[in-house]
Amino acid sequence: MQDRFAFTAAYWGEAAVVCRADEDRPGPIVDREFGQFATWTQAHSFATRLNEGLDIRPVEARQIVTSSILCTNELLRTVEIPERAGESLATKCTAGR
Repeated sequence: MQDRFAFTAAYWGEAAVVCRADEDRPGPIVDREFGQFATWTQAHSFATRLNEGLDIRPVEARQIVTSSILCTNELLRTVEIPERAGESLATKCTAGR
């Protein structure tokens, strides 16, 4: 199965940016290629058009982005609680692919 990714919008200081989220990988990561947008709505519209161009439905994009965010949260928890390291991260996320 091919790795899935999707684009999403996020705030970046006073501006907004487009981020790439890889399913089951920590993220989303700011994609500098697309620059900054004046508003989150503009960045979101752009990310939506990118996803449409990749034939990624909005519900799929949300699932991919959520997976990426949850993976990041799990990774941060293992850093905060070292004795949990490796306990569930390896089964939920592929941080070191």
